[in-house]
Amino acid sequence: MRTMQEKISKDPLQIFKDPAVDFTQLAEPIKAWGNEPGFQDISDAGPEMTKVESGLLEWLSKGYHGEMDYMAKQGARRTHPVELLPGMLCVISRVFSPQFHGSR
Repeated sequence: MRTMQEKISKDPLQIFKDPAVDFTQLAEPIKAWGNEPGFQDISDAGPEMTKVESGLLEWLSKGYHGEMDYMAKQGARRTHPVELLPGMLCVISRVFSPQFHGSR
């Protein structure tokens, strides 16, 4: 039987569809997933992020998203991810920087 970390590394989204998964056991494998080579951090947030909405909109208006047009297309919806994925419980973000890729 595959370990929880192996399941997450193989298909990170599939694990959330498995009714047999004990979600309280996911914290450590998810942290390990965030520490894979090339990634600097991993964090989570609840599905409503209205506290950061004004900051995101200001960041977008200043053009800081560069060529990432998808950021501007969804704008404020990015702080309401339930509109993008109904039923979501949590947002997990991994930080990747090409500058540090392979530095771990």
